[in-house]
Amino acid sequence: MQDHLLDIDDELLKLVRQAINTGFAQIQDEEEDTDILPALITDTAIIVLEVQKPNDIFTTTQDLLASGIVKRGVLIYSGYLTLRGERTRVIFAEGYEQGKDKTWRFAQVYRPAVKAGFLRKAQQPERLGNLKFLTGPAEYRFPS
Repeated sequence: MQDHLLDIDDELLKLVRQAINTGFAQIQDEEEDTDILPALITDTAIIVLEVQKPNDIFTTTQDLLASGIVKRGVLIYSGYLTLRGERTRVIFAEGYEQGKDKTWRFAQVYRPAVKAGFLRKAQQPERLGNLKFLTGPAEYRFPS
């Protein structure tokens, strides 16, 4: 295992990238902007977190880590992030490891799908830029 400047091991970073790909695959075939189902991606499973309130996904994730069932996982969900004063659509990926009191938060910016209209062609969703590492206090923005 090699530590990166982010103090994240290779296996968790690989899982973060897989989780982003899984999230993007959920929206890839959609004809309009939709949210992804929140899920905890582990080394061996995808646990879909169908909860009533968006903030419950964080509690459920912490409960799974505390139970010992999950040793390493990445929580994915979609939302918004303000970059350069502009609200953008993102897939968030939060990496967790059992026994570590640290969360690694990433965001993949994307352009949502656009339905065809009278004067416009339909457009598939598209990733914009590279995976971004987010620092500082968490500020969640869920779709409304």
